[in-house]
Amino acid sequence: MTKTSRFLLVRAKTRRHKSHGGRYYLADMSVVRYFLLALLFSLTPLISACNSNDQIVSSDHVSSTDLVSTEREFWSRAVTQNGSPRKLVEGTRIMLHFSNDKVSASAGCNFIGGTFHLDANTLVVSELAMTEMGCNPDLHAQDDLLIALLTDAPTVALDGDILKLIGTDLHIEFVDRHVASPDRGLTGTHWAVTGFIGYRTASSFAIDEAGWFSFDDQSTMKGDDGCAPFTVNVEVFEGEAGRRVKDDAQVLFGLVEDGLDSLCVINADYVKAFRALFNTGVALVQINGDRLTMLNSNGRGVTAQTLD
Repeated sequence: MTKTSRFLLVRAKTRRHKSHGGRYYLADMSVVRYFLLALLFSLTPLISACNSNDQIVSSDHVSSTDLVSTEREFWSRAVTQNGSPRKLVEGTRIMLHFSNDKVSASAGCNFIGGTFHLDANTLVVSELAMTEMGCNPDLHAQDDLLIALLTDAPTVALDGDILKLIGTDLHIEFVDRHVASPDRGLTGTHWAVTGFIGYRTASSFAIDEAGWFSFDDQSTMKGDDGCAPFTVNVEVFEGEAGRRVKDDAQVLFGLVEDGLDSLCVINADYVKAFRALFNTGVALVQINGDRLTMLNSNGRGVTAQTLD
């Protein structure tokens, strides 16, 4: 099966995997959340969440329009399991993203996607698919926790920016992402590199000091590629600052100036992965809160997080 997106050609193999008494098709692919939603939603239907949940939430009736009239994303702020607080792995959160009749989710490792509808105040998720990425056991346990909730037909309570999902033994309270972490601006922000995206792969490297970059204005990008500082002449087109682009920004790269160290050996793979971003001369940017993904037309790029 092949899937072509605007940035990325993803060749995905599927395989069956037993979990939670159900059947999942796991796609072997690189993952950046928004770029793979279409692929997740196009996979063969896997699970229909048809369990009943007797727990009642005293709230107004929730309709699908309340969740999908505008595209919305929610971040967890409290998790309760069997009546006690459940701590998540440090630096992680549970995310839910609703768009039309599609839902995507993440708990810090894999990305999960499917379709949904609301039966009164019950969330019914079907056609569930999940990416396959190797993570530590604690993160995989959070994946399992999230899947268990989504397939438990949880009760839904939506009140403004607060969303609650209540399952048989799990209760998660979410807040709208724009409230929890407003989008940072591309320019004037210090972005620390957290990983790299290559053809079919997502990777990170052990390095003493991570690379970073910033856009000082609409014409200069400065940073450090893990070996040496660099400067790039750029043109930045942001929705509010230039012509409208479908994503948060489009960046046109000129020549890389300064710091191109061909003798850098210690972090050579890191530098190569970083510099691959510039190969096509153009990249598209998506910013979600304090996190950024920048991909060129070959599907190569970086992920980053602001430190402020």
